[in-house]
Order: sequence, then C-alpha cells, then structure tokens
Amino acid sequence: MNIIQRVKSLLSEMPNFPIAKVSPVAPQSFSVDYYAQTPKGSRSRFQRNSTLWHVRGAASETAILAYLRTIHPGCEITIQRITFK
Repeated sequence: MNIIQRVKSLLSEMPNFPIAKVSPVAPQSFSVDYYAQTPKGSRSRFQRNSTLWHVRGAASETAILAYLRTIHPGCEITIQRITFK
C-alpha cells in the first residue's frame, strides 16, 4: 500500500474527515442563442458569449434567463440553445 492509499484509508476511518470526491472542472463561460420579443411585437435573434461571473456562477438555464432579462428589460426571451464551456 503506498502512502496516498494509506492516508486515504486513515482519513476514511475518522468521522470528521470525509474524503472529498474529485469532480470535473466546472464550466467557466457559456454561449446562448435566443430571441427577444419587445412588447410591441418586434422579434430579434441574438447570440451572446459571457462568463458565469455575470450570472453569479450559476450554470443553469434559469440563471441565464434572469441575466438576459436584465439586458432586455420588458422583452419576452426565448432561449434556443445554451452551451457551457
């Protein structure tokens, strides 16, 4: 047993030191294609690339939709595609 396996073994036996599981790297940015329709009825298509910092780190469609509503206040937003990078 090498030293890393031994340390993991000892830590797993201690109740206050759970072993953290390694997770994949979280996305840092996103790309979104969407339509914004004004209250008067005109509709425009947009493509936007941004960082998750603008949506406070939340990598979800709801967070991005809230962010887009701040950019286009009063418009109806229809998301076509989101890609996290």
